[in-house]
This record gives sequence, C-alpha cells and structure tokens, in this order.
Amino acid sequence: MKKTIVSSDIIHVHIYDPASGNFLFKQKASERSQLHIYTCPSHKDCDAHKQGTCINVGNAFGARCHAGKKSVVSGFTRRAKGYYEQVRGWKESHSEKYNKLKPAPKRITRIGGGYMLPYPHINYESRAPFKSESGLFSGGCPFISSDDMTVETVSTILRHRPRAIMGGEIASYRKEVVPKIILDIKLYYPKLLSGVSGELISSIIGDYDYKGRKALLSTLKPCTVIISKDSWKWDGEKLSSTNKKFMTFEPCKWETCYSEFKPKKDTVITITSNEQVTESTVFTD
Repeated sequence: MKKTIVSSDIIHVHIYDPASGNFLFKQKASERSQLHIYTCPSHKDCDAHKQGTCINVGNAFGARCHAGKKSVVSGFTRRAKGYYEQVRGWKESHSEKYNKLKPAPKRITRIGGGYMLPYPHINYESRAPFKSESGLFSGGCPFISSDDMTVETVSTILRHRPRAIMGGEIASYRKEVVPKIILDIKLYYPKLLSGVSGELISSIIGDYDYKGRKALLSTLKPCTVIISKDSWKWDGEKLSSTNKKFMTFEPCKWETCYSEFKPKKDTVITITSNEQVTESTVFTD
C-alpha cells in the first residue's frame, strides 16, 4: 500500500525538467519530468534544517540521513501535450518548498534523537554504535543516538583505524578525517569532547594543516587572501588591493589605483595558510 505524504513533513521539493537542459547535455525527448519530494518528520529538531540545509538534498552518493525520505513522482515526456502545464503546476503547488534547502556540509549534525556523522570511512568496521555500517556497495547510516554518544564512543571514533578492502590502513582517515571531526565537534558541539583525553586530541590535531578548507572570511584574522586567483588584503572588515585591473572598461589611463569593498558576512574563501586561522574561525565544509 502506497504511503500518503504528510504535507507538514515536506521540507524540500526539486523538479527534474528535461526541457530545461543546456546545449551541452541535451536530453532525449522520451525522458520524463520528475517531482522529487523530500520529507522529514524530525525537521523541527534538526540543526541542518535550521541552517536551511539538509543532509539528503543533493547527496547522490554520500551517507543518507535515516530520518528523512525522498519520493519521486514521474511525469510526462516532452512529447505529451500536458508536459509544460504539469511542470508549472508542480512548481505552483509546492512553491513554498521548491528548491528550499541547500546540501548540508559534510560534518557532524544533531538531528532528532542523535547525531549524523557523514565522514568518509567513519562507520566502516567501526566498534562505535552506529545505526548501520558502511560496506563495499553501501554507505550505511553513520547515525549515533544521543544516549550512545558517550565519552567512550567519541574516543572510539577518534581511535578508529579503518582498513582498505585490499589490505592496509586507510591513512587518509587518520590524517584528514579525524582532525576534521575534532575541529567540527569543538566548534558545534564542544560538550561532546568533555572528558575525552586531551592527550589524544592533541596528538591528532597538533600538526593539522588547514590549507584547502573552506571558511567564512569574516572569521579569519587580518591576512592576505586569494579570491579568483587574485590577492587581496583582509583587515577584518574590508578587502582592499592596489593596482588591480578588474574593470572591463577603465574610465581613464592610470598609473596607480586603490580598490576597497566590504564583503557580505557569508563570504567563503579557501584557506591558503594556517596563519589565517584562529580559534574562532568558522569552517563551512
């Protein structure tokens, strides 16, 4: 028996419209439109949803959150007379939730009853009490209930050493993933680290390299940042540069110039030096 979708549980709607494809990826006339409806009865108690994101949105291959579901309704092909009317109707009837949410960053997130930890290899042959383990063809569900998220569980996650299918340790987990887990917990759920060995934490993040990570520009210390391959001076409030040719049509010939602007608070840049980072830096990846 087909389950009825509760409208109050709908959090996001996406429409696959073959007719809107670009010239590089022209879709076949026989392809059908699709209405993707994301629901979640726990969205009111989800930190990702509060930030306008969802773990399941735009997540084709990663670990999915068990609390939410996605249903797909197939529509007409472009050959059908009612094709465009149907797509337009979908958009109108779901206007409040249409393209409502963005993909959630791949980091620990509190949802109803526990935490999702969508990190690579975290629940592969792990002794931590995850909802389900990942395998060769499955990402499993890296969810741990609030009751099970103890000091022992966090320590087990940090000490985890997953092994590759062909043998040998997956070194990237220890080198890249575990430090990110610690930093994410310290920033978003610091109480979870209370009681965890300080020596263990220091041994993991002591020489951590932040380069390549994404962060809010407004949370970096004054420094030089790279934006679109160009260097800009960041003073903590404004970006500035001298002798930068960025105008298509310059008002006159010049020898020197100075440009300055105040970026929006949600501006994100890529870390290029560990010196840019402070304890207050907010990472977005």
